[in-house]
Amino acid sequence: MLISIETKSQNCTCFQSRDSSFHPVPFAMDSDGYYAPSPPLYRNDDGSTGPIKLPFTFCYCGKNIDTVYINNNGNISFHQQYSTYSSDTFPVTNYSMIAPFWGDVDTRNTLSGIVWYKITATHLIVQWDSVGYFNKHSDKLNSFQVIISNGTDSIIPAGNNVEFCYGNMQWTTGDASYDTNGFGGVPATSGINRGNDSDFIQFGLFDTAGSQYRGQYPGWPYNGVGWLSNKMFYYNTCYLPLPPMISGITPCDTIIVCSNDSTFMHLLFFTPKQNDTVVGNQQSTLPAGLSITSNKQGSIDSITLKVIGPLSTLGYHTVQFYGNNKNNSKDTGFASFVLNVTSSCISTSVPIAKSEQTVELYPNPNNGIFTLSVNLNASNSENSLTIQVFDITGKKVLTEPISQLNGDNAIDMKGKPKGIYLYRLINTNETLISQGKFVIGK
Repeated sequence: MLISIETKSQNCTCFQSRDSSFHPVPFAMDSDGYYAPSPPLYRNDDGSTGPIKLPFTFCYCGKNIDTVYINNNGNISFHQQYSTYSSDTFPVTNYSMIAPFWGDVDTRNTLSGIVWYKITATHLIVQWDSVGYFNKHSDKLNSFQVIISNGTDSIIPAGNNVEFCYGNMQWTTGDASYDTNGFGGVPATSGINRGNDSDFIQFGLFDTAGSQYRGQYPGWPYNGVGWLSNKMFYYNTCYLPLPPMISGITPCDTIIVCSNDSTFMHLLFFTPKQNDTVVGNQQSTLPAGLSITSNKQGSIDSITLKVIGPLSTLGYHTVQFYGNNKNNSKDTGFASFVLNVTSSCISTSVPIAKSEQTVELYPNPNNGIFTLSVNLNASNSENSLTIQVFDITGKKVLTEPISQLNGDNAIDMKGKPKGIYLYRLINTNETLISQGKFVIGK
């Protein structure tokens, strides 16, 4: 088989590029009492805005909201400002917020970016643009966004009114939260919390570098913040109970697959209830040649799709999926993507070893951070495995042991040049288990 996949932007809003219509967030207060943020950039630590009137109605947990507060520490709120810099695990009764990344943001260093916002008649975008962390650190920077809408604006996928978008994520913790160089201590929290101890959704706690993901409600050690980089999550906060949150396949991209090739795609539905189970499946009939190879239910429903070419019909196909809570099927989240099967593209991949049916590498192309999913039989799993990566000239650029012989392994090549790379998966006897090509293209 040959593997080839690329994404092609089609009015993609995540990550929304900042333009002249964005304005510095007008922070009106700072909690430390020593100074007030000043225009034009409003640099601050723990600052918040006054109430900002929305020109549209935002539906939040069964209520219509028309006023928002923007808080420097990675969240927005609707009833009051929050200056709290050490986050808490959801659910928590003291805070009602939408938090793409609740952590100790500090923009006072001039090498840090600041927080921007844009309001239209139907949506609000808040962007934390390359921001540093307390105390005035800028050696590591985070970029992330939250978008809220009136529920019909196409900037967010249909049926949803909130979207989290992430650029490059490099730190988790500030000095006042017991960090060590931006990590450790009190983890940053991502999710939505109504503040009543029952309506919430958390998709991670983050306190380490790298891209290892240990779940929505992990014990220590927590998740690697690199896992968030270049991801997006979208959901509907209008009704209660909250439906599952969606990630994986990007609805603003068209996935292009060469005819006579094959590739894997992955879709995730996150439960809004701890210890609940999400059930995900196809909503529409799958095109010929597209199949579900695995559907692992749990607190996260992980669906793997495989395209086996050639499909019976070249061209564009809209594929739709849904996910709902097992205990309440009315709480449903919806996802869709466009698949373009074409005979005009050229595969960049090479033949793979016979055991490739148990090894998957995704996403491909990627931004230097990818997952190697391994599921080997007993005879193979007796040996430890190593991944070797070579650039297009044949130079070895990475050698790394594989810790999960039956599971997902996060591989971090962030910072490597864009281009085509060859990977080889070998055992202790240097027997080839799998090989293939992938592209770093973002």
